[in-house]
Amino acid sequence: MEHSPGKEKMFYDDLWFFITGGKYVSDRGNQRIEKFGDTGNFIREWGSLGAGQGQFNFPDSLAVDSAANVYVGDRDNHRIQKFSSSGNFIREWGKFGQADGEFETPFDVAIDTSGNVFVADRGTERIQKFTSSGLFSGHGEHLVQETDNLIISMELL
Repeated sequence: MEHSPGKEKMFYDDLWFFITGGKYVSDRGNQRIEKFGDTGNFIREWGSLGAGQGQFNFPDSLAVDSAANVYVGDRDNHRIQKFSSSGNFIREWGKFGQADGEFETPFDVAIDTSGNVFVADRGTERIQKFTSSGLFSGHGEHLVQETDNLIISMELL
């Protein structure tokens, strides 16, 4: 894949192929999300270092739902951010902590076929379940810390 204009290095962590073709990647070293076409051509990017809406502090993971909305695990800001397919900010949820809906180190995001959002949090060793609007709806315990990828288990659904 070509990198975005004016950028020399990319630090890709998570790659997501979306249904209509193309790719999204989390470039955590440059604090941004990049979108590429089917052939790897650069389309757009969004994000910068910070704690505001649309800014990141180590975007460690991402997932794309059936409507092509992009969910980003913003690890060091302890939150999830949701964007449209063109990178427009929609909403965010989470903050540092151990209560329901809070995160210490959100490191992976997954979405099931019903649109539920699952967030694996290495700091609290659990997986939390949310609606696509960010409303907490449950969690599982005993997250295995050694894994780098979240796989949705039927036991959580």
